[in-house]
Amino acid sequence: MKLEEIDVESTHIAEISNIFETLSLTYAAHNDGSELLKKIENAYSHYRQMDLPQTREEFENRAGLFQVLQLLELLIQEKNTFALSQTNNAS
Repeated sequence: MKLEEIDVESTHIAEISNIFETLSLTYAAHNDGSELLKKIENAYSHYRQMDLPQTREEFENRAGLFQVLQLLELLIQEKNTFALSQTNNAS
């Protein structure tokens, strides 16, 4: 599934959009990504509280957003691990 194929209401994508914006502004060697990981956890909480999808299409679109969120979380977790290893090596 491509991002262009995900068709959701703006309220569903606002949190992920905010995470991408923060990522673009803060992704640097000295940043451990902890702020982004908190935002991702907040997004998970938000999605858990939402009403369940009513149609198959809505379900598939939300599943696509969830996959994007999971992949983004993996990227930031790797960034966090790397940043912490650099801090430990510098000590």
